[in-house]
Amino acid sequence: MLVYFGITFALTVFVFLFFALWGIPFTEIQGEYYAKEKAALIELNMIADFKKNELKRYMNERRGDAHSFSESTLTKKQAVLLSTVFNQLKGKEKNEESFRAALIKITAYQDMLKHLISTVSAYSTYHSATIIDAETGAAIVSTDDRRLLADFSGDKNFIKAKDPLGPEFIDISKGLADSGNHLAIYHPIMDDETHNDRHVVRSVLLLVIDLSEYIKQVTAEERRLSKTGEIILVSDDQTLLSPLKFPLPDGSTVTPFQYKLLTKETVLAASGSEGIMRTIDYRGVPVLSAYRHLLVNSEMGWGIIVKVDESEVFGPIKQRLSYFCLVAFLVCAVVVIFSFFIASKLARPIQILSQTASKVGAGDLTVRSPLEGFDEVGILSQAFNSMMENMQESHNKLSLEIVARKGAQEELVKMVSDLSDALEKVNVLSG
Repeated sequence: MLVYFGITFALTVFVFLFFALWGIPFTEIQGEYYAKEKAALIELNMIADFKKNELKRYMNERRGDAHSFSESTLTKKQAVLLSTVFNQLKGKEKNEESFRAALIKITAYQDMLKHLISTVSAYSTYHSATIIDAETGAAIVSTDDRRLLADFSGDKNFIKAKDPLGPEFIDISKGLADSGNHLAIYHPIMDDETHNDRHVVRSVLLLVIDLSEYIKQVTAEERRLSKTGEIILVSDDQTLLSPLKFPLPDGSTVTPFQYKLLTKETVLAASGSEGIMRTIDYRGVPVLSAYRHLLVNSEMGWGIIVKVDESEVFGPIKQRLSYFCLVAFLVCAVVVIFSFFIASKLARPIQILSQTASKVGAGDLTVRSPLEGFDEVGILSQAFNSMMENMQESHNKLSLEIVARKGAQEELVKMVSDLSDALEKVNVLSG
């Protein structure tokens, strides 16, 4: 019985651990495992929302910078003057070198360049600023000497920025020539005068943003995600924009803008979906992930993925489970061993008493139980011995009574026999 109790105790401990970790099935009672997963997903959700809002604010601030610069009266006047002088000078100079040399000597050019330099210098975010002539598509002034006189006439973003019909069109793109890993913002600079009730776009402002500064905005919260936490930014075609924290399964590393990250959460985020999920990341490792979609402009959006390894989230639980299982196993082993010991100690006197009773059953009324004590078995042993004393005494009396009755019976038989013999003699004498 005690052995069964020990086994039942062990099973109870394991069932309790199961319910404590995974909850009770078909009820609303959830275990620690579910609570840990829920807390981790809530945290990932909060960080993802925070990063999306922060990046949206960052984008809006850059748009605001471009709008403020383009709409200032000083910029408009200098842009109109420089564009006019540029087109006049272009017809006079025969080659690009002489044209460049003549252009940089013009006061309007120098004034606009100073204006651009002050704007770029005020914000460490910007890599360069350029003014593009709307009519010719040529860069008429730039803080980056390599971009001066560059031809943007075929640039789709420049063409879109020249359209004055819609709201101030600002496009953000990557891969601008000679800009490395940078982002570009285009904004029209319109003349205050109108033509056919439409503002005339004289030139286009191009602000180039240092992508490294932008990536800092993306990955700044990774420290809150602990060891395996990671924040990833991808374009609308799943092209990786931010560096990966870990190598690929084959040990290789990838370069942003040159690798497409085709995992489930990046595809969903880049396509416009938002949510949370348990999935497998680019390393083939199970992760908890929150993904968001950041609308950059009307034609382009980026995906933000915030993830952390399941092993890190559930590691403490698994470690604690291993510890509990070890302790439970040791406790169960002690209980079972103790149960065997107690059962053996309790069963031994009963076995002795049973053996004594078996001898009595075989006819030995002289046998006595050697057990002593004041516990239940000791009292039972004393009662057994007392019973055997009474039984033996009764047996002895019965035996003596049987012997006495047997002697009397024999005397009676003898008397009857003697009487028969006497009667026979009387009959003979009478006859």
